[in-house]
Amino acid sequence: MDERTIAFYDRQAAATASRHRSLDTAPWRPRFSSAFRRGGRVLDVGCGCGRDLTLLLELGFDAHGTEPSAGMRAEAERAYPVLAGRILHHALPLPDPAALGGPFDGIVCSAVLMHVPPEEVPAAMASLRRALRAGGRLWLTVPGRRPGLDDAQRDDGGRLFRDIQPEPLIELCRHNGLRELTRWDEPDRLGRVDIRWHGWMFEAVERP
Repeated sequence: MDERTIAFYDRQAAATASRHRSLDTAPWRPRFSSAFRRGGRVLDVGCGCGRDLTLLLELGFDAHGTEPSAGMRAEAERAYPVLAGRILHHALPLPDPAALGGPFDGIVCSAVLMHVPPEEVPAAMASLRRALRAGGRLWLTVPGRRPGLDDAQRDDGGRLFRDIQPEPLIELCRHNGLRELTRWDEPDRLGRVDIRWHGWMFEAVERP
């Protein structure tokens, strides 16, 4: 995980968390409910402000999270006390499943992978697959091209926003034993008209 990006979220944790908590989670309830096995263990990787992790708990999942920014972890537990003890500090690539209390029936990795340096992406994807049981599902989203970045693909706050092309990402998932189930494309939920999001649901298959 990119250290300058983590440092940004530590500095801007309160403002970032407040902005993301303002989003209505109602549209995600049926989608999360149908995505994963009822009552299953689900890991929210890069859980940020804790909004989606809290929703997963409300929906009856045994949900846990990872978040490398200490500031964001503190904001999540302050806003949602039910998350106390459920958020680990790990970044991508994830450690072995035993360190996470896994394996898991489902993983949510939403708006995270674009912050991972390119040389770490293969290891990050392999670590997501290791954390899933066979038949488990991976919910993965990345943004399309983001305007206003410098030549190093960083915004004015120093955050890394890599332009991740869908087809190479799908091929990397396939290489790691993840079979594509569905995909979607949708507008930015914060109302930024120049940003769209690509999303996929993958299923972990037995390795050959």
